[in-house]
Amino acid sequence: MPLKVFISYSHKNEADKNEFIKHLSPIVDKKDIEIWHDREMPLGTALNDKIKNEINKSDIICLMVSADYLNSIACKNEKNLAFEIKKKRYIDIVPIIISDCGWKDDPDICSILAPNDGKPIYDYDNKDKVWNIIYEEFKKVIENAKKINELELSDTHKIFLNNADLLANAHADKGTVFLDDIFVYPNLTKMDEVTDREKTIDSEIFIEEFYKNKKILLAGENQSGKTALCKKIYTKLKETGFIPIYLKDAKFEGKIGNIIETALNKQYENKTNFNYENNMERIVLIIDDFYILSDKNRFMKKISYFGNQIIVVDDISTFNFRDEALTKQYSRYSIKPYGPKKRNSLIRKWISMNKEYDNNDDNYKLIDAKTEFVDNLFKKTVGKGGLQSYPFFILSLLNIFETTSSKLDTEFTSQGHCYQTLIYLYLRKENVKNEDLDMYFNFLPEMANYLFEKNTKELAQMDFTDFWERYEKNYNAYRGQKVLLETLHNSKIFLKNNFGNYVFEYDYLYYYFIAKYLSEHIESKLDIIKNMITNLHKRENAYILIFLFHHTKNDKIIEELLKAAKFIFDSIEPISLKKTN
Repeated sequence: MPLKVFISYSHKNEADKNEFIKHLSPIVDKKDIEIWHDREMPLGTALNDKIKNEINKSDIICLMVSADYLNSIACKNEKNLAFEIKKKRYIDIVPIIISDCGWKDDPDICSILAPNDGKPIYDYDNKDKVWNIIYEEFKKVIENAKKINELELSDTHKIFLNNADLLANAHADKGTVFLDDIFVYPNLTKMDEVTDREKTIDSEIFIEEFYKNKKILLAGENQSGKTALCKKIYTKLKETGFIPIYLKDAKFEGKIGNIIETALNKQYENKTNFNYENNMERIVLIIDDFYILSDKNRFMKKISYFGNQIIVVDDISTFNFRDEALTKQYSRYSIKPYGPKKRNSLIRKWISMNKEYDNNDDNYKLIDAKTEFVDNLFKKTVGKGGLQSYPFFILSLLNIFETTSSKLDTEFTSQGHCYQTLIYLYLRKENVKNEDLDMYFNFLPEMANYLFEKNTKELAQMDFTDFWERYEKNYNAYRGQKVLLETLHNSKIFLKNNFGNYVFEYDYLYYYFIAKYLSEHIESKLDIIKNMITNLHKRENAYILIFLFHHTKNDKIIEELLKAAKFIFDSIEPISLKKTN
């Protein structure tokens, strides 16, 4: 498809515009571009509306800059509209300096200049030579824009972007839940640096915030939907002409260029002769789970020359750096829990996937009943350190509603109960009978502990064989290894990855089952648990302990946790309400 080129010019420079078009004829003849200017309009067409429409459709906008152009209200409106559009989607704006004028004092006209030194066309003795220089410069813009248009997401990355992760298998009636089926944009808070107050925005318009800020820290709690929001931001950026690159679960070792190239190769197809360094304005790094990195300062320096970044952190208030200058240029946003309106939208989406859903009164009553159930649960947990109103927990509670009575039991407000409910649902969808559940709930904690003891998240076939031989000596896997592994693979709990290694599909499931194992072996594992408590700064320890307290309320563990807390705050004096404090 040809790129659409809009030429903005003063009618007093019409001869220059025609000369420009004449020199572009080889590109036009190849059907690489379609040129539009106001002389293309039929008589009687509404001038302003048509021009606005054509500018909005354009891929490239040429500004033929002269004193007459800068003095024209109509030309200034066209220029302003072009730069407004560039705030909403990426387009190329190419100023061409026709004659001596005050273009250097125009704050917008500062991108690509033709001729490439900004010298006016009228200053050249050989006009054909200078127009050919402009032609060659413009051809580079066209060729690069074509390469970018040809970039397509790889099939595997498309699947990733629409993967609902832990919730993919969580609906009783739908085989696979996709992110598009359930996603509701959360609200975000942003600290206004002028008023020093927080403002709330809907993340659906986050792309507009990105255009204003370009470097962003996005914070969110455990299961607040950080990755899901990143996927949606990625898709919107791609749709608006940017080249987003998603980075996660990498050690980020080696040259940043090699890291980017590797990610590009996985996420995009049709990259023939594509050079990301020539498109730094379009590249947007989306770095998920950044807080896991051990040397954040070093990596921040590595990516400092990328102008567009969205970095995901776990808690913006604890995002500390040795070098504060590294983060001063970042705007900070934080994901808010869903309020009643967002929860209702999510619940409606979830229920609409039911087989019998048909917008009748009974379904509206069901939506109201489930919404009330969830709302009441979250009201009960306010100020008590319970669940936050995030999609994962909302939809887990809906599953609890469907599998139990609607009596509001306070233990339903623990994270562990949400995961437990989903695990049961995953297994039931694979037709696991109640009498067989114990086999799976025995195997999985044992496997988690084996991984924990080896200090790894993956098992090669040889190590798995070693584990299985030990396991069979102590337990009766009466359905057999093949059935057990196939069921766990299909339920996406525990499976073989693309490298042929056995893994828990999600870290949170691993944390859940290692906590279950520890809860069943507290006496022999007490030293390990104590070590976790004294090293709560490690993410893995914190999550395992959260689940451990779901599985057991052992007094020894609570005592150890209180000791650790006292030690942490031992040197801090209690605050009073006196003015001196």
